[in-house]
Amino acid sequence: MKNIKNLLKAFSLIGDKVEHKLIIVGDNETTLQTEMKHAGLSAEIKKRVIFKQDIDEESKCALMKNASLLVFASLYEGFGLPPLEAMACGCPVIVSDNSSLPEVYGEAAYYVNPQNPQDISDAIITVLNDNTLRNELINNGLERAKQFNWTNSATEHLNVLEHVIKHSSMPLEKKLNKFLPIFEEKISTIRLEGRNS
Repeated sequence: MKNIKNLLKAFSLIGDKVEHKLIIVGDNETTLQTEMKHAGLSAEIKKRVIFKQDIDEESKCALMKNASLLVFASLYEGFGLPPLEAMACGCPVIVSDNSSLPEVYGEAAYYVNPQNPQDISDAIITVLNDNTLRNELINNGLERAKQFNWTNSATEHLNVLEHVIKHSSMPLEKKLNKFLPIFEEKISTIRLEGRNS
């Protein structure tokens, strides 16, 4: 769970404007309870915050398909897989305007300043109430999600490894010992993806 306090504050700001529940998926409910105390939520808002722990992929997909939107207001993210999963399920996403997220999600997401609860709450209201925007985010998200799959990922990793090997000053024997296991793993991933698709 990342930046939960600002998400909770944002939800608190719009609690009287929407009837939605806030479902948080994570692995530590104690952290959530602590964040709820720090966010200063009213008893009424606390009742509408639901925590889901250790859910399987099928349950996660069902949650995303039935969600009005996914908010991923991370303070820092290397890639950010949950928004991509939500997009693949036809769920519009709101993500942070920092780190690699704008590059990863392009025009398929609505962006917010993750350090500003008001910005997050305004975005939630906008995406919930603007049907044209919602449909645009859903359609762009479905298209964006198609661009990311394990075959493409493994192929890109192989290209990077090939470049490193060609341009490394390391002796050939060391290169083979170091990088051959990685190549074999990536090739296995590509083969498995090909069989499953």
